[in-house]
Amino acid sequence: MASERTTRRDGSFVVRIWWEPGNDPATDHWRGWVQHVRNGEQVSFQHLADLLAFIERETGMETAEAERGLG
Repeated sequence: MASERTTRRDGSFVVRIWWEPGNDPATDHWRGWVQHVRNGEQVSFQHLADLLAFIERETGMETAEAERGLG
């Protein structure tokens, strides 16, 4: 059974997402920034997968799911 430490590490995050126009429509894209409130760790991202990876890393969610056989 997974330990309490890896299955329940909650966190609060500040997330900002904005549309960044390029020189032409082909270069327009979404950008974002996220900060873990408790420890101040922050990253910028261009893909939602990067946002998800940051949250998984900071909360331990990825580890907990892998221990349950879900990841």
